[in-house]
Amino acid sequence: MPIKRSTIGVFLLLVLGALAIGVWKFLAPRFFAKGQVATSDAAKIQGKIAGAGDNYIGYEFIRSSEMKRALSQQGFLLDWQEDNGDYRKRLTEFAQGNYDFIVLPINSYLTHGAAHKFPGVITTVISESKGADAIVGYADRVTATNGHEVKINALNNANLRIAFTPDSPSSFLLSIPVVHFGLDQLRFAGPWRVEAQGSKDALEKLQKKLVDVAILWEPDVSRALEINGVKVIFSSEQVRGLIIDVIVFSREAIRKRPELVKMFHRDYFRAIQIYTNDRPRMTKEFAKSADLSEKAIENILNKIDYADLAENALQWFNLRSSGVVGDEQIINSIRSITDIMIRNGELNTDPLENNPFLITNRDFVAELYQSGGLASLGAPPTAPKDFAPLSEGEWKALREIGTMAIRPITFQQSAGILALAGKLEVDAAAQALINNYPQYRVLIKGHTSRGNVAEADLKLSQDRAEAVKKYLEVVHGIDPDRLRAVGLGSAEPLPRLPNESERAYQYRLPRVEFVLVEENAI
Repeated sequence: MPIKRSTIGVFLLLVLGALAIGVWKFLAPRFFAKGQVATSDAAKIQGKIAGAGDNYIGYEFIRSSEMKRALSQQGFLLDWQEDNGDYRKRLTEFAQGNYDFIVLPINSYLTHGAAHKFPGVITTVISESKGADAIVGYADRVTATNGHEVKINALNNANLRIAFTPDSPSSFLLSIPVVHFGLDQLRFAGPWRVEAQGSKDALEKLQKKLVDVAILWEPDVSRALEINGVKVIFSSEQVRGLIIDVIVFSREAIRKRPELVKMFHRDYFRAIQIYTNDRPRMTKEFAKSADLSEKAIENILNKIDYADLAENALQWFNLRSSGVVGDEQIINSIRSITDIMIRNGELNTDPLENNPFLITNRDFVAELYQSGGLASLGAPPTAPKDFAPLSEGEWKALREIGTMAIRPITFQQSAGILALAGKLEVDAAAQALINNYPQYRVLIKGHTSRGNVAEADLKLSQDRAEAVKKYLEVVHGIDPDRLRAVGLGSAEPLPRLPNESERAYQYRLPRVEFVLVEENAI
């Protein structure tokens, strides 16, 4: 039976009507939103600056109300995303163009940036952690030296359970003592390793006593220290030039929108200046953001060394040298961090192929600093700590922080004279003492294997310790009052390793140890 034309017409009208309703439902909100924008101050907003990070208090200036206000006055909104320390995701989305910039520690960028061919460059150093990242744990579960202080070397125990966030500042904070203090039992995966989803998760595991030790960043470090029996074992306060947070801007943004990148940096450094000149306001706002008391925030801020424009220009990017790329501290830090990660197995090779300049760009800091007319100041670098001379009794009263892991320092046969290979090992140790642990005195302990005459062993060990001390003073310019050489002969042999042969054991006994010590504040 043929269908009537009138029926077909009605059907078509119904279909067209349905389509029209659908199109209207789709477009109406957009027309409405467009109308709202056109008739409001939102019309002045040109776009967004998208960035990502986590809850680390060190990033507070970036997400502060002052920063947002300054950007909005120039027509841009700050689109800030927190990912709870998921660095892999942060780098993936950054490489996909979802963010104009990210903030993270240098080690995390080295870990995850290589897979994406390093899609951004370090334009600014945000801060150096001076205690805002810490390894904390229950003192009664970690061997204590005097009941309330724990040496770094006590972490060398595979029976401990340690919670940390992989590929993060917390994992790298553990890598530092593993390499520098020879925590060999933590070099490989095992039951000790408890992975956490960010600092908050690691803190919860510690609170529930699911782990003995947790590696945290602020504000969680402060929260952990409120737990009865929890002490700091090792923190970023004890090391320099390694726990560095930076702003990384995408290469795409720098190529296509350099003025936007410049504006962001100008507003960021202004925000730092405004808040530091109004400490009560800064404390109040940061406390509200972190949901902590103002007293707790003050304590945390003392653990973070924020880098303002002058510090970025003169200290980190070394603009004293007439704009010529030179021996910047940021470059030295990248190299030191890379070396630690390679030695600890986190990197197989240097992803930058010994060219750290591939991931830095000093131009924005340089232009802002020089345009401010401050470049001529040429502030001197931070002066090294001045160590006062100590008596023998005062040296003995110092508190041991930890014994550094030094590869065997070789001497000429049966003599206290450094061999060439021995000098190279002392050179490597000196770099760590100067760049990473400048605040500590050093007890240089000489040891020998057991000989036929104890007095001869004692003299040889003292001569070798003195030779190392003299080399550090003369070649590396280390303050003599910072060093003390002590020969112990064969009085303190190393513990023998399981299944270790007699020959291998005897080979390990002659050694020179570097023990970091400080005034006991207890």
